[in-house]
Amino acid sequence: MIGQAERLYELNHLYKKEDKAVYKNNIIAFTSGKGGTGKTIISLNTAFGSAIDGKKVLYIDLDLNFANAAIMLNIYSESTIIDFFKGSNNLSSLIYKYHNNLHFIFGDSGRLDFPKVDKGSIFKLFNEIQQLSDKYDLIIIDTGAGAAEETLEILLNSAITVIISSTEPTSIMDCYVIHKLLKFNNYKGVKSVIINRCENEKDGENAFRNLTTAVNHFIKEPAKLIGLVNDDVEISRSIKEQKIFISRNPASTTAMQIKKISKNIYDNLQLVNINQIKK
Repeated sequence: MIGQAERLYELNHLYKKEDKAVYKNNIIAFTSGKGGTGKTIISLNTAFGSAIDGKKVLYIDLDLNFANAAIMLNIYSESTIIDFFKGSNNLSSLIYKYHNNLHFIFGDSGRLDFPKVDKGSIFKLFNEIQQLSDKYDLIIIDTGAGAAEETLEILLNSAITVIISSTEPTSIMDCYVIHKLLKFNNYKGVKSVIINRCENEKDGENAFRNLTTAVNHFIKEPAKLIGLVNDDVEISRSIKEQKIFISRNPASTTAMQIKKISKNIYDNLQLVNINQIKK
C-alpha cells in the first residue's frame, strides 16, 4: 500500500494549480465490508435521485471484475473500465449517457484478461477523474466489497465514503472495520453510514447504535448516520425487472428514504468543499 506521506505528496502534486486554487473533490465512494448489503442498488438509486433533483452525476462502477450496474440497468456497453486499465481508452471516452443528468462508466465481470490494478493505475484513474470533475456536481463510485488494497486507495481519494451495512451483527462489525482502516490510514474525508434492509426504523436505529458504541469506544470518533433504508420486496422486484427502483416506485416510503439520502449526501459534499476552501 502506498505510504500515507507518499500518497499525500502525490495528491498534492496532482491537484496543485498555478493559481493555488483548491481542487474540487466531488467524489462519493460507496463501499461495504462484504457483498449482499445492497451497496450497488443503493448507490445506483442515490445517483438517480440526485439526477432527477437536477444534479449532474457521473457514476463509475469500480467493483473490479465483479461489476453489475450495467446488468441492473439492462444495458450492454462495448467499452468498459477494463479498457482504461488496459491503456486502450481514456476515461472520458468510456462515458455512457443514460440520461441528461446521469452518465455512467460501466465495469466488467468475470474477465480472465482483467489487468492487475495497482497504485499507479489508481493514481492515473484519479488524475483523469479530476479532469472530468468540473463537468459534474457529483461523481459516484461503486467500489468492491471488502478492504482490498485498491478499494482502500479509492476510498482514501474520495471526499465522502458511504459505508453500506445491513442490520446483521456481522455486517455492523464489517462497517466498524472500515471505519478503523480509514482512521488508521489518516483518511481526511467524511465517513457516513447507511443502514440498509431495516425491518423498521427502530431496527435500523438499534443497529446504528451498536455501531456507534464500537466506533466511539475503540477508535474514539463518532459514527455518522446518513440514512436508513427499509427492507422492501419492491427493491428485489426492480432488480429482477432491471429497472431503477425509485423510478418504478417513486412515491413509496423506501423511495423517499433514498431520495432523502441523495439530498443529505449532496449537502454534506458542499460542506466538505467549503471547509476545504477555508483551510
